[in-house]
Amino acid sequence: MANPIGIYIHIPFCKSKCDYCDFYSLAGQEEQMDRYQRALLTHLRQFAPQLKKRVADTIYFGGGTPSYYGERRLREILSLLQRLCTVSRQAEITVECNPDSVDWRSMARLRRAGWLGLIRLRRIGGRVAAPVGASTSGWGTGLRPAIGGALTM
Repeated sequence: MANPIGIYIHIPFCKSKCDYCDFYSLAGQEEQMDRYQRALLTHLRQFAPQLKKRVADTIYFGGGTPSYYGERRLREILSLLQRLCTVSRQAEITVECNPDSVDWRSMARLRRAGWLGLIRLRRIGGRVAAPVGASTSGWGTGLRPAIGGALTM
């Protein structure tokens, strides 16, 4: 693979700030999401010449809680990245999720768009469980079948 790169996209939005999180995040700032999306897409397009001859072997969406940002916006970002650079067929494309901000349909759409892994979900005793200090609403909503083999633990 010639010139491999890893791409990190920071999505700073979250429903509420988790106790353990030291990262830059904007809790309760949903009205800023569309403006942030426009700025992020513009920045990626401006950066396109540096990406043109590169092969992305990793694309990681961290935050905040990128799943809270919305599956449509995430797919739009990934689609643009796929046009700006070569994304390896074996690329690891991962998004941080909290179960209170995803559902079966959005997870399936992300899988079809190329997402391979989800993080910030973990299993305890055969069940998906929230990390200590994380938002726990939504953990019992039947997400496990939706994410299937996509869990990264």
